[in-house]
Amino acid sequence: MQITNDLVDGVSTAINGHRIVTDKDGDKIFTVYEGKGSAPGIIAGTNQWTGGTGKFTGIQGNNTFHVTAIGKTLASWVVWEGEWRLP
Repeated sequence: MQITNDLVDGVSTAINGHRIVTDKDGDKIFTVYEGKGSAPGIIAGTNQWTGGTGKFTGIQGNNTFHVTAIGKTLASWVVWEGEWRLP
């Protein structure tokens, strides 16, 4: 995972990166994303599925995401909405 996050007074003014999502079977989905925050611990943006392994090989799609931090921990709640397709 690679993340670039610009913070001003605890608010993410710009965030982007690459992420690997792994399911319980070990199959992976690769994504690129970008977004920005509206308050400390709240970030929204866009996400693009760019590929995967196993049952996710060839996945493509576009989504939006909304992240809300859980207290002052590193944990967060993420809601993805959008579409994806497999070949």
